[in-house]
Amino acid sequence: MKVIYGIGNLARGPRIPKVVTVGVFDGVHRGHQVILRKVVKEARERGACSAVVTFALHPSCLMNPTQ
Repeated sequence: MKVIYGIGNLARGPRIPKVVTVGVFDGVHRGHQVILRKVVKEARERGACSAVVTFALHPSCLMNPTQ
């Protein structure tokens, strides 16, 4: 697993097919495990890489910082 902080730090190069999930992975509980397993399975079936996009802060903190 490779952890990359900030979308600007993604490596440039050949485009590799990916299966991606986006979410607030604030802990890898059972529900998250199911999602991650599905992403990995789908990626393997397609000959692609699996990827997860998550956030340092919950998106609601950014969208409505007064709450």
